[in-house]
Amino acid sequence: ARSSMSASGAEKAGSKRGRTKDTDKGKPVGKKRAGGTKAGGDNEPAVGCGPQWWLVKSEPDEYSIETLRDASDRRGFWDGVRNFQARNLMLQMNVGDLAFFYHSSCKVPAIVGVCKVVETAKPDPTAFDPKHKYYDEKSDPDKPRWFGVTFEYVRTLKRQLTLTELKTHKDGELSELTLLRVPRLSVQRVNPDCWQFLERLEQQRAPD
Repeated sequence: ARSSMSASGAEKAGSKRGRTKDTDKGKPVGKKRAGGTKAGGDNEPAVGCGPQWWLVKSEPDEYSIETLRDASDRRGFWDGVRNFQARNLMLQMNVGDLAFFYHSSCKVPAIVGVCKVVETAKPDPTAFDPKHKYYDEKSDPDKPRWFGVTFEYVRTLKRQLTLTELKTHKDGELSELTLLRVPRLSVQRVNPDCWQFLERLEQQRAPD
């Protein structure tokens, strides 16, 4: 499974954007949602949850933080997710949630920016197009399996937080960071303590 970001004004099938592999096998989403809310169906987004923090991954040679920043409305639709665990997490996102933007599958993997959710999960149109590389013949428009959310650019980090640097804190402040435990998953939760530490780390001098 992979995920990609496509410009919000170009969600039509055939667009090629950032992508990253999902290797963890998730289970189909249930009716119980984050914060104790229940959705009306198995594949409906959560509502009414408090603030949440995330990390989303994209390959910069196809869709980078700069691509999102330079979009006409600074927004992009996150499509192409074909992993149940990543999909289930997206279904729990709410408007206003913040996410770290992570460049993956590149020379220097790193957290490079911040974006925020501006539209909650909607069916991913790429799943229905036989000509698209993310087409899923089992996905039915009347009962979609795959969804995406729309992110808006917030900022580029003052300095990149490289994976190498993050790993130096894996037994300390970042022991609960999913990126260091399930590195291939393209959509991940970030708990408040890890988020705050990463923001503080950004302000520090980069290691030599």
